[in-house]
Amino acid sequence: MGKIVHVIPGMQYGRLTVIRELERYKSPSGHLERRVLCECDCGKELAVLLGSIRSGRTKSCGCLANEHTATRNRQNSAHGMSQSPTFLVWHSMKQRCNNRNHEAYSRYGGRGIAVCKRWYSFQNFLNDMGERPSSEHSIDRINNDGNYKPDNCRWATRTQQGRNKHNNVMLTCDGETMCQSEWAERIGITPEALAARIKRGWTVEDALSTPPGGLRS
Repeated sequence: MGKIVHVIPGMQYGRLTVIRELERYKSPSGHLERRVLCECDCGKELAVLLGSIRSGRTKSCGCLANEHTATRNRQNSAHGMSQSPTFLVWHSMKQRCNNRNHEAYSRYGGRGIAVCKRWYSFQNFLNDMGERPSSEHSIDRINNDGNYKPDNCRWATRTQQGRNKHNNVMLTCDGETMCQSEWAERIGITPEALAARIKRGWTVEDALSTPPGGLRS
């Protein structure tokens, strides 16, 4: 004869807490099985077979399985974007920082640029950055020496990123500082022409105040 299992109110099985024992359940085969009334952590009460909760087959009222399904659905939703432009940007970002065999590793991971832990999850990256706006946009670090993280990244066009390179020449005039290409765009000459003026020894003020094709006064 097997050991008698005593049902004690308050006993915990997974998310289920025993309230009291109920009258036995008669199976279709005529076998009588012990039942207990339980309260789930979510607040729902249910009658369940004692053997089912003791073996671990039943751990909740069903809410645990629902949560697992929701998690899988979220993961599948993210996986469904595995060929999307946003996912490919995310994957490439991690490769540049973590894969020593990547052609760009020396300019990223090799000089200390890292991806924040939060963005090791594509879903978190998508939540923070949103989808890539267009094929003209790619991920840009505002501080070119900083890591890939929410407060240091944006979607930017190639022109915007070009103005954010660490080797840009910065010029200051009348208290305003911009990169050389931005100044050239403002005064209406090519970046190359502006660079030539500076190389010939023009002061920044002369280089930025002389109109295209003009001579210094």
